Amino acid sequence: ENHWTHFKGGTLKGMVKFFKGRSNVSIHYIIGRQGKVVNMVPVNRIAYHASGWNRHSIGIELINDGDGKDVFPPAQIRQLIKLVRSLQKKYHIQTKNVLAHAEVDKRWVICGGQRYRRRTDPGSQFPWRAFRKRLNDQIARK
Repeated sequence: ENHWTHFKGGTLKGMVKFFKGRSNVSIHYIIGRQGKVVNMVPVNRIAYHASGWNRHSIGIELINDGDGKDVFPPAQIRQLIKLVRSLQKKYHIQTKNVLAHAEVDKRWVICGGQRYRRRTDPGSQFPWRAFRKRLNDQIARK
C-alpha cells in the first residue's frame, strides 16, 4: 500500500492517527493549521522522519499539502516559530541548521518513467525568509 497519499493535506487528527503505532515512520511534533502542537515522539528518542538524519534531528510535521499552492496559516507559523525557538534554546541549535525535509532527503523516485524528488516539503508556499528572520530577530533580542 502506498502510504504517501495520506500526506496530502489532511487534518491534525488524521496525521496523529497516521503516525501512531508505526515503527517505520515517526515524527517528534505535528503542528495543525490552527497552531495546535502534538508531541508524538519525545525529543530524547529517535523519530524516523528524515532518512540519514534521524539520529541527529528533530522532526516537525506541518499540516499542509506541500504542493506550492496550499498556504501556511499565520497561527501555524507563529506556533512553529515558538516551538523551534524553544528547541534552539534548549539544544543550542543555530538557525542555519533549521532545515526543510527537502534539504535533508535528496533521494529520487521513478514513477511512470519520470524521475521525481522524493521530498519537496514544505513546498514553495512556506515563508522561509520571514521564518528565519523571526528566528534570528529573537536570537538578537536575547
